[in-house]
Formats: sequence, structure tokens, C-alpha cells
Amino acid sequence: MKITKYLSTVLLAGTLTACGDSFLEPQYSGAATSEEIANAAQDDPQGVLGSQLDGVYANLSFMSGTGADNINGHMDRGLCGVMMLSNNTSNDVSLYMDGDPWHFDKQLEYYGQEYIRSSWPWQIFYTVIKGTNEIVPMIDPETATTEGKAMLGQALALRGLSYFYLAQFYQDTYATSQNKPCVPLLLTDAEGSIQSRATVQQVYDQIVKDLTTAIDLLDGWKRSTKTQVDKSVAQGILSRVYLVMHKWTKAIEMAQAARAAYPLMNVDEAFNYNYQDVTNSEIMWGVDITTSTSMIYASFQSWMCAQYFGYGGQVGAFQLIDAKLYNSIPENDVRKYLYVAPGETYPCEGWDIPAYGNLKFKAEGAEDFLGDFIYMRSSEMYLTEAEALVRLGRADEAYTLLTEFMSNRLTEGEWEIKRATIDVVQNQRRVELWGEGFSYFDHRRWQFDMDRGYEGTNDHPSAWPIHLQNGFVPWYHYAWRYQLPLREIQENENITEDDQNVIGEEGNQDPVADKIIDWSEK
Repeated sequence: MKITKYLSTVLLAGTLTACGDSFLEPQYSGAATSEEIANAAQDDPQGVLGSQLDGVYANLSFMSGTGADNINGHMDRGLCGVMMLSNNTSNDVSLYMDGDPWHFDKQLEYYGQEYIRSSWPWQIFYTVIKGTNEIVPMIDPETATTEGKAMLGQALALRGLSYFYLAQFYQDTYATSQNKPCVPLLLTDAEGSIQSRATVQQVYDQIVKDLTTAIDLLDGWKRSTKTQVDKSVAQGILSRVYLVMHKWTKAIEMAQAARAAYPLMNVDEAFNYNYQDVTNSEIMWGVDITTSTSMIYASFQSWMCAQYFGYGGQVGAFQLIDAKLYNSIPENDVRKYLYVAPGETYPCEGWDIPAYGNLKFKAEGAEDFLGDFIYMRSSEMYLTEAEALVRLGRADEAYTLLTEFMSNRLTEGEWEIKRATIDVVQNQRRVELWGEGFSYFDHRRWQFDMDRGYEGTNDHPSAWPIHLQNGFVPWYHYAWRYQLPLREIQENENITEDDQNVIGEEGNQDPVADKIIDWSEK
């Protein structure tokens, strides 16, 4: 196993933006004053702030949320690590290996303040926020060049994205929780921070402000690589936010605008594409991985590609599609053949992929783990629009859109579904975006129960949720909501033990009062 090859590469993120004890505090380097830096940035934003913005992107994609030099350090790398955490805290992914490293996540057992999982998102996203907060005050949008505005727009979009992830991990979904405590809202001095736990509403207000401002600033700017956030990507992120907020009309508007330049894959492409290549027509945002940036065993490809020599392949920690979800895919849907059929295996060089094993993330660059990181596809935008249309009672429009979408996924014949319902849209989203990091967040906003022990399940019993019997945890259980990291409680004078998310029976939501019943637009 080439388990040490990645180490020199992944340390890159740690050298770009400081983290650790002071990662929530702004740090300006060098002898120049902040005013001098800001003045220089107006004339030459790329020269003055380019390295800082590059460091923010590097931290988002490569930094460790724990810094652990063990298996956890191979799981928690940047946004893809967060995406895989989302995959495994849901009904959509089943585990094959007894004692799989993700099994505590499948058990919803890592929510507590003392566990490393509670610190993953906190460390990664507040480090990104710290970097963006160093850029924002350096650029005056009123006098900045197009390039300067674009750099400010990217920083604001990444800050908005970071708070969006934090809000979803550390509190219940927006629709039921606007007045509940969320996370500290750390901004620039001019904007004013909330050092204690801001409310969910306050955090989402800032998210929307950051993203709408970013969209305006990025208008007309052409990026040089898909690693960068451009206007379309910022619109795509905002469509995600509006979906969570039940701002259905705005979600539709953003999703339509975001996907305009990114056509859907056809049926052949949907089957043959390895879902790890940023050059694909659907890819709106991603990172092109090269031999110099490959993280080998600590990579998304290592965990998700069953045909490789990584953890999810040769090592045997196969990530499977849930049997119930697999069975929901019709025979004439090409996506059914992205997984090994029940009762069969798929032979590789030295190992066999078991039934339900995913073939979606196909082999790419076997010696160097060169699978790209994919953060956003136009398929997501179609499904966002379809869900919002159904919520607005515009089922006929949703069906027309889904029929267009399914014409690019069916191998032959017609789509057997004749009406667009919320169940249909939810199923399509789970099937299309399987393994791409949406499951935990969608489960929470849809208020799905965790059900791993149903009759016919293909999940390993060791990974069943342990909070209740038979592998079942209701949507309102406290285990879905991560506690703030213990270190934050101990070191942040503005947050005390009384501010922590409560666990135990007192931490459960009221299943009547908090159930989302009214889906009308807010």
C-alpha cells in the first residue's frame, strides 16, 4: 500500500493559511499596514492578494479537519471529506466491511463535542472564513478593477458557502429553527462579528448577503479554471441556500441561471463518465487533480472508487448503494448499471467488488489517484428546480422538466412515472447525486428518518445506528445535530457549556411542534 505518498502534498494547505489556536483570528503578515495593502490591492489585486485567495481554495480542497496522522487524517481532507461524511450519515450509502472506518458515522455516534467529527467542519470552514476575512477589507468594490471585484466576489462566495455548511451541521434545518442558536458569525471589523452563537436567521441573512453580492461582483468575469468560483457557481450555491430556506421561486431563478451554460450529459455519457473529470459538460465547479496535488490514500477517489487500490477498492471498505434505493431505479435507467447487481460481483485485479458496489466513480490514473474533485454539476440544478416547482404546486412544469432530464438517463422506452410528486423528485435527487455529498443535508431538510435495519437491507449490522433498536433513528433525534467542538467551549469566552447543543431526551425536537407541515413559500 502506497499509504505515505500523499503526505508531502496534503501538508500544502497547512502552509498556506495558518490554523490551530488562532485560526479564527485575522492575521496580516509582513511589514505593510492593512491600509497600504488595501491601496496596493486596488491597482494589482492578483499580485497582492492572489496567493491569499489561492490559499483559501487550497484549504477548502486539501486541508485536514483534524491534522491527525492516522486513518482519520485520510478521511477528513477538505470539502471532499465533508462530502463523504455526508454520504455516510444517511440512508443512501451502505457499508460492506465489518468495522469500516465510517461505521461510527453510519451509527450517528460521532455527534458529540469530544469526538473528532464535531471538529471537522468547524476547523475546515472557519479556516476558509478566516482567509476570506483577510481579503474582503482589502478591496473596495466601488473603485476596484474587474479582477479586483472578481477576487472579492470569490472570497464572499466562499465565505457564504462555509457558513452554509456550518449552519447545517450545528443546528436543525432552517425551516424550523430560525430563532435557534447557530454558530459564531465572524466577519471583518467593518462588518461587525457576533462572537457568541448567532441565530440561524442571522447566519442565513449573512449567507444570502454574501452570495448575492458575490453574484453582482462576478458578473462579466471569465475564470481561467473550474477551480475558481464564477457567477454561475455562486448562483448554484445560492440555489442550494434558497432550497433549504423554502424560497422556492428564488431557488428556481438561481438554478436556471446557474446551469444555462452547462448542458446535461446524454445517456452514453452518463454511463461512461467516471464522475471524476472536470472537463465533462455538466461540471460547473471542481478541482483538476494532478500528480502534484494527488492525495493518494487520503483522497476522495481512494474511498469512492471500488476499482482502485484505495480504501474503497482493494482494501475492501466498499461503499455500496442502499438496496432499497437501488431497487427504486427502473431497468431502463442507465444509472442502475453504475452499481453491481444483486447476487453478482465485479472482478478487478486481485479483488471482487460485491453486490451493490458502486461503479459510478470509475478508475482514473491508477498509479496516482488522479480523480478530480467535483463540487457542482448542472444535474443538481435541474433537480433543485424540479423540487421547487413541486413545492409551489406547479407539478406539471416539474414533470416537463423531469421528463427532459430523464430523456438523458433512460436507455430505451418511456419514463414509467407519469406525475411529478415530491417523493419522485426526492428519489431522483438521491439516485442522480449518490455519493456526491448531498445525502446528510437533504435528509435533514426533508426530515427523513435513518432506517438501516429494514428487511432486505444490504448494510453491515455493525454500521447500524445504535441509538435505537433495529437500526432506526427518527429525524428529530439529537444525534443528527453535531455539538460544537469541546475546544471551542473551553477556549471561546463568548460560548459556555450552557450554549452547547443539548443531547439526551432534552435534546430531541418535539416531533409535533417542529415537524415541517406548511411547505408554502416563505
